[in-house]
Amino acid sequence: MQTKLGWPMSDAPDGWPFRHSIRVRYQEIDMQRVVFNAHYLAYCDEVMAAWLTEAFGWSVIEDRIDWMLVKLLLEWQGSATFGEVLDIDCGIVRWGTTSFDVAFRGSGRESSGVHCHHHVRVRHAWDHGEGACA
Repeated sequence: MQTKLGWPMSDAPDGWPFRHSIRVRYQEIDMQRVVFNAHYLAYCDEVMAAWLTEAFGWSVIEDRIDWMLVKLLLEWQGSATFGEVLDIDCGIVRWGTTSFDVAFRGSGRESSGVHCHHHVRVRHAWDHGEGACA
């Protein structure tokens, strides 16, 4: 199955184009025994790379477009803990002429069910080789 743009659909619910699962490692938790907030952004980066690799065969080495983070919004209700598996969905929610927005939705799995939700929206800009990003 594919999205409207021809991207592969995964088992992500509600029409999200891609889902990637990440197990929380010991070094990612803080003294409160929950994931330190900066790691959620690293998780989004890992999910984006996995999606681009699966959908387009992307590799950092052959990246002809220089794209970078411009804007970020992170909201969460709850925290993930050591050993927990996070299911993170992502998809493009806006295409512009010099930037695009990616949305991420994460949820954690515990024996009692999903207990944490994380919503991230990221704006990326790209440089087509002319030295300037907008």
